[in-house]
Amino acid sequence: VRNNARNIGRILTLQEQYDEALPWMDRAVAVGMNRATAEDPALEGMRSHRPWILFRLGRREEALQAVTTAVSALEGMKQPNDGYALAFSRVLRARILVGMGHPDQAEPPLRAALVWFERWGRDHPSYADAECELGRARMVQGAVAEGKAAFERCLPIYRAWGQADREIIESIERLLADSK
Repeated sequence: VRNNARNIGRILTLQEQYDEALPWMDRAVAVGMNRATAEDPALEGMRSHRPWILFRLGRREEALQAVTTAVSALEGMKQPNDGYALAFSRVLRARILVGMGHPDQAEPPLRAALVWFERWGRDHPSYADAECELGRARMVQGAVAEGKAAFERCLPIYRAWGQADREIIESIERLLADSK
């Protein structure tokens, strides 16, 4: 049930229906809390999805606090599953940091996520997601050539991914257009 609720929340988020997505993500977290073990990476992973919705609803500080809490919980786990929840949560936290004007703080978690995602190969969409976010962080900080090089490699992979965030793609395209 919690995975279904999370998936509906994710689908609605990708459709930019944030007001409708939030109750589904809340439901997923609530169900997860009812059956959570002492360490539940899947629950914390769901908790890290929720802040992106909050961010899109304009609740930026609340979003940053919530995703930071989820990442910290995952980092503190003795057995964080296979590490995917932590790597993905780090990307979401970094995305919020970049969106709030703190791209320098986004780099360390993105680099850590890239190290983990590298096991799947640099052509994997999750790797491309993290790499594109690092490219955004670098470009916002003025490292235009480095950002462009990252986008050249990762953007085609990310753009083709069914879970790609349209607003992130548009943000990247604006950065590229503004750098010409």
